[in-house]
Amino acid sequence: MNKQTRADWRWADKFFKSISRILKENFGKNITVTVAPPELDLEQATDYLLNMDNKNIACRMRKIKYFNNPRFRDFTIRSWRPTNAKTEWAKIKEGFGDYYFYGWGTAPKVQKYMIIDLHKFRASGLIENQEKLDKEKHEKTNPQENKFKIFKPFWLNYTGCIIKKNFK
Repeated sequence: MNKQTRADWRWADKFFKSISRILKENFGKNITVTVAPPELDLEQATDYLLNMDNKNIACRMRKIKYFNNPRFRDFTIRSWRPTNAKTEWAKIKEGFGDYYFYGWGTAPKVQKYMIIDLHKFRASGLIENQEKLDKEKHEKTNPQENKFKIFKPFWLNYTGCIIKKNFK
């Protein structure tokens, strides 16, 4: 595992209690949320495990400043790293992950979030349309040269992929 991946994990881990509380509010107070073993995260888009029918949850936390700027209020999935490590995009396309918790906050508090049903996401046609979207510049590259697939919350909502969100 490279240094950047480790740093990403350490930052996201600060939100575990807040994420766990939100997941329990949405999936039931009696569920147990546990951090997935690293091999599941690295290979299967699984950051957390729910004891509810063995559901796997991918997670991405972003700084609240990105939510506060509507230009960056997107659902972005890493599609390439300079190390060529397997990305969330590849894992999701392969069928891994049941849900995606996507949040914005200031550690340790999640302030805004959406929970996405990855089965509905895969069935929505959004993945298949990604090639067309890429041609329309719907892939971002950040300063570290990572690439991300971009999906507007409106698209996810329209296609029924969002289970819950706490923003309009």
